[in-house]
Amino acid sequence: MKAAMDAVRDAEQAKAMAEQKVFAAKLIQHIAKEADIKGPPWSVKKKAIAQAKKKAAQARKTAEKRVAAARKRAEAARAKAAKTARG
Repeated sequence: MKAAMDAVRDAEQAKAMAEQKVFAAKLIQHIAKEADIKGPPWSVKKKAIAQAKKKAAQARKTAEKRVAAARKRAEAARAKAAKTARG
C-alpha cells in the first residue's frame, strides 16, 4: 500500500516539475520579449518542444506502470491477509 502511495506521490511530483518548467519557459520568453532579445529559430524551438513532450509522455507511462504494479502488489497482499485471517 505504501509503495502505491509513493508511486502516486512521485508521479504527482513529476507532473508538478513539468508544470514548473513550462512556467519558467514562458517567464523567460516574456522577459526576453520585454528586453527585445531574439530567441532561437522556430525549428530549434519545435525540436525542443517535441523532445520535452516525448520525455513527459515517457515519464507519465513509467509512472502509470509503477502505480499499476504497486496496486497489484497491494491487492495481492490484501488477498493474502484475508486468506490468512479466514483460515
